[in-house]
Amino acid sequence: MIDKIQALGIDLKGRKGVEVKTVCPFCPSTRGNPNDLSLAVNTVSGLYNCHYCGASGCADTNSQNKPLNKPFRAIKAKSTTPYKETVLEEVSGGVIEFMKKRGISEEVLRREQIKVAEKWFPQTNDAHKCIAFPFFKDNKRVATKYRDHNKNMSQDAGGEKCFYRFDEMSKGNRIYITEGEIDALTLVECGYSDGVVSVPDGAPNPSANNLDNKFSYFTEEAMKIFDDAEEIYLIVDNDANGRFLEQELKRRIGIDKCLLVDYPEGCKDINDVLLKLGHEGVVEVVENAQHCPVDGLKTFDDYALEIDNMRLGITDEYYETGYLDFDRHLKIKRGQLNIVTGSPGSGKSEFVDDLMINMVQTYGVKWAVFSPENYPPQVYYKKLAEKYSAKGFDEMGENEINLSRSDLSGSVKLIIDNDTDEVTVDYLLERIRVLVFRFGVRAVIIDPWNEIDHNIGSREDLYLNKILRKIKRFIRKYDVSLWLVAHPKNPKMLADGTYPRVTAYDIAGGYAWFAKADNVFSVWRNKENPNEPVEVNIQKIKQKTDGELGICYFDYDKRTGKYKSVGSSLDPHPICEDRGGVSVNGISPL
Repeated sequence: MIDKIQALGIDLKGRKGVEVKTVCPFCPSTRGNPNDLSLAVNTVSGLYNCHYCGASGCADTNSQNKPLNKPFRAIKAKSTTPYKETVLEEVSGGVIEFMKKRGISEEVLRREQIKVAEKWFPQTNDAHKCIAFPFFKDNKRVATKYRDHNKNMSQDAGGEKCFYRFDEMSKGNRIYITEGEIDALTLVECGYSDGVVSVPDGAPNPSANNLDNKFSYFTEEAMKIFDDAEEIYLIVDNDANGRFLEQELKRRIGIDKCLLVDYPEGCKDINDVLLKLGHEGVVEVVENAQHCPVDGLKTFDDYALEIDNMRLGITDEYYETGYLDFDRHLKIKRGQLNIVTGSPGSGKSEFVDDLMINMVQTYGVKWAVFSPENYPPQVYYKKLAEKYSAKGFDEMGENEINLSRSDLSGSVKLIIDNDTDEVTVDYLLERIRVLVFRFGVRAVIIDPWNEIDHNIGSREDLYLNKILRKIKRFIRKYDVSLWLVAHPKNPKMLADGTYPRVTAYDIAGGYAWFAKADNVFSVWRNKENPNEPVEVNIQKIKQKTDGELGICYFDYDKRTGKYKSVGSSLDPHPICEDRGGVSVNGISPL
């Protein structure tokens, strides 16, 4: 795969790993920093995407999108075009013969109400006869998708985005999700009908800028049907885009119900299996599907690839934060609980928000944020926009404000206290789950913990152990990174007017915080001397292979709210007293 990547002119410069960042050869010569590492490359799949110019593609298929030649793109408004049904004809000669070659009988075509239509295709710039796939919901036609013999696609404007065969999805206790309508008809041809559906637009390009829209068919109604189902079979194409669709479906549905199929050698999809191995081959593939691996049910054989990668020096997928010295200490993974604490006014919320903006701009990570202290939302937007543009709000022009608002609306989803329901942990987790399903959220900020309604009871430590276990199970199931800001209890100001440096043990119920967290950070700044660097103390790293403990130092720009790395040390700042089993360098005794 490396050779294919380099053949496209992409120079990895000897960098190792699955996810590699390098200089983009497709960027315009006029960009400000031609040496910026803006191109993200997956050395296993061959997928690449430039976060500056938008160039993307897959070295394995040599498919490529045209660069945007600009760093930002406004999100298009949703269409308000009313749906107007195209007149459809009964299925006949040419379509019947074409579908027969794909293994689909005339009987199935007529039973599934497959039609013929005269349709204009933008790909060919002409109108011609084609196959029409009507989409029904509640026995009403809500959309129609068209396909010609050359695999050109078209849809009626204003149609509802929903699963193909939506009305069949709730029948039975199994759901079969395919990548296309012909794959769905393949299953019907082979005796499956109840629960067989297809995604409406096939597998999206992983580098697409509008992934949220690509999964808009995950509505509340669809999610309820998934919740009620016992098993959900993911039957996608055996290629890079198909595997990406599989991963996104698992994230939105939850891996506990999902089963994956394994295609015989030489077969790229379920229709291919039908043509090469017949009905029996399709049934064998479907019925031999395996549940997704579940945490806690493993052998070392399940980690054969990871073990080989470790031997070869290939690391897990990490996120970089954009802070040079911080990234040298620690790489961020999804599925981890990150605890951030600090004395009052230390800037812990500002730091987490700036880290979020960095990861939005670098990776396009989608975030969910519950931050009642940042109210009202328009004021919170102003703070984020300044970090996003690295300018004071009064320095931003109308176009910059519109672009930042559009991009932040696409990347940052707000969970707002509606003043009617108690904001409990369960309340937040349910809304985060919806955002994972609907928008593909991969990271979450809860800021702060004490703004959540808690039913603690007589033992705070027991409550914390229970609720933090629930949170960790949730973030691992949905593969999200959670950043939780927790204030220390009863902080006492020192004689010089400053607050002392704190650890997770200074939070109420501190032992539970330290024990359950994957990573612990504290933020401290000298409010009496704002010229001193801000300290971010990495106090705990659960997996020693993920980094090293120590302190990172930052300059803080009060005008923009941006943090800039100015150095780091593996020697932690001395904390004068032992914190209930934590040594002065913050190493956990566990």
